[in-house]
Amino acid sequence: MKNIVADFNMRRSSSFDGAGPLRVRNDAEPHSRSRSSVSGPRASFSGSRASFGTGNNPLAMCGKPRVMNTVTGTIKKRRATTSRLYMSEIRQDPRRITERQFKEMAIKNLIKFLAEYGYPNPCSPKLLHCPSAKEFVRIFEFLYGFLEPGFKCTGRIEDQFPNIMKELGYPFSISKAAMSAIGTPHTWPNLLAALDWLREEIQHCATEDTDQMMFPPTTEDDFDGVPLSKILFQYFKNCYMQFLDGADTFEELDANLAKEISKNSAGGDIESLVHENRRLKQELDMLEKQPDPLIAQQDKLACLKMDYEKLSTYHQQLDIHISQKNTTLKSLTDESKAQEAELAVLKADNEKKQQILSTQIFSQADVERINMERRALKDRIECFETENEEIQSLTWEVERNIGKDQEKVSKKLKEYNQKARLLHLIPITEKNAQGINFEMQHSLDETQSNYFKNTLKPALNQLKNQAIDKLNELEETHIHMQTTLDQLLDQISDKDDLIKGLEDKLRDMDDKLNRKKKAQQQDLLSIQQEIESVQNTLKELHTDGGPDVKRLQTELRNVQKRLEQVTAENQQKIKSFHDFMSEVAKQVVDHKMAIQDCVSKMVKDAKQRLELEKQMNPLDMINQLL
Repeated sequence: MKNIVADFNMRRSSSFDGAGPLRVRNDAEPHSRSRSSVSGPRASFSGSRASFGTGNNPLAMCGKPRVMNTVTGTIKKRRATTSRLYMSEIRQDPRRITERQFKEMAIKNLIKFLAEYGYPNPCSPKLLHCPSAKEFVRIFEFLYGFLEPGFKCTGRIEDQFPNIMKELGYPFSISKAAMSAIGTPHTWPNLLAALDWLREEIQHCATEDTDQMMFPPTTEDDFDGVPLSKILFQYFKNCYMQFLDGADTFEELDANLAKEISKNSAGGDIESLVHENRRLKQELDMLEKQPDPLIAQQDKLACLKMDYEKLSTYHQQLDIHISQKNTTLKSLTDESKAQEAELAVLKADNEKKQQILSTQIFSQADVERINMERRALKDRIECFETENEEIQSLTWEVERNIGKDQEKVSKKLKEYNQKARLLHLIPITEKNAQGINFEMQHSLDETQSNYFKNTLKPALNQLKNQAIDKLNELEETHIHMQTTLDQLLDQISDKDDLIKGLEDKLRDMDDKLNRKKKAQQQDLLSIQQEIESVQNTLKELHTDGGPDVKRLQTELRNVQKRLEQVTAENQQKIKSFHDFMSEVAKQVVDHKMAIQDCVSKMVKDAKQRLELEKQMNPLDMINQLL
């Protein structure tokens, strides 16, 4: 018994999420949503004892199928348990919710459901294409009222709707941004898909058998007995009810449980079951020894299929043979009628000749003459037959040659029509057709021949002349472009030589600048040495205290002024020379880059045009012409 109870606890842990019994209820504590989902089964035990386990779903007063709180709590907890496995990452909705067909089907099903179960407010497809937030809240309250009767949105719908859908196990996330813009084209498809999913869940719960959901049959249960899980559930329900009423021992319930389990496992009389089992085994052995009728029927079916295929083939061949025979019969009938008419003419001629013969009197000379004429006529007939055979053979040879020529003509006409379609000459509505039907058909009609000679051939000759003129123009353009390319290449070589000369001149100017810098540095060193010598002399004069101090100081100031002037002039010259050299270098570089860009662009354009002219076929040229 302990093992059975432990096994049932393990089974129901996934459904009830490990909620333990509470003897004392705190009615003063406000119920949260998770609390209400746990207390749902307890309310169902006390409020629906008479209808529990019957599999029927009672209807509410408004005509809605009321789903029992037990099933609701179980579904919530099962889905909440399974949702934790895959809701950690955002899943993409595989349904095509943005397609018009999906939205129309969802709106149609939702309107049908609302109308069937007495939705009190007006509802139409136009309203559900872009509903307001108020209408969305009404529809959601009506749908969720099946799972939680009397439900009303007391808080913000932006927070309440995603949380409720997540608790119900909706596999896709609903953002608050989507809830803040209900009815807009980019958010309404997701919310409509969520409402359609909620509708399907409600319909499933309303039509599903409660016992089948809570106590699915297993291989261990008897096919006509009560499932073990249902027996244990009834036992724990009754124990829990007595526990809430204050009971601490459940001997009577334990005895009833043991009786039910033994009855469910043992079944009936063991001896009768053994006897029945032995009889069924004997019957099974007899059936296994008998040949399998399926194989024989399969062989028979294969033979019938082969016969059917042969009969179908024979039927098709017979139809073809009958059609051929009918054609032959028709031709023979026509030939017979012609021969009968010819025979009637010959009979009339023969009767006329017989009358003439009966009135004539032949002599021996007449008979010999008639025989000679007869032999001559016979020889002529043989000669004519020989000539006829030769003419027939010659006719057959000519007809064969004509057939070959007709095949060649048909092939040429097909190629002509294909090329005419490529040139946009066929059909007559094409832009290059100019109202002329360029399509040619294989016909010996004189009208077709006259149309070809008078209309089609001149138009084709005109197109040919235009194409030749265009080709000549393209060849002249190609020659001109080639000449231009050669000139550009010559100009490029000249510009390269000019650039090399400018670069050499720039290097020479750099050398001159370096030499001048060195000369100026040497001048500065000599002046500094002179200043140092003057300063040394001044120091000596100060030391001696001679009368020429003022004169030397004056000379020193003059020398310093001269040094400053020379230094300023040299710096000004160096600065101007640097500016000149930098400006020259910049102009040379800019000129070189501009020439290189221009030359490369012209060379690239010339090469592209040359390649296009090389790759262009006559058909493309004619298309450009037309």
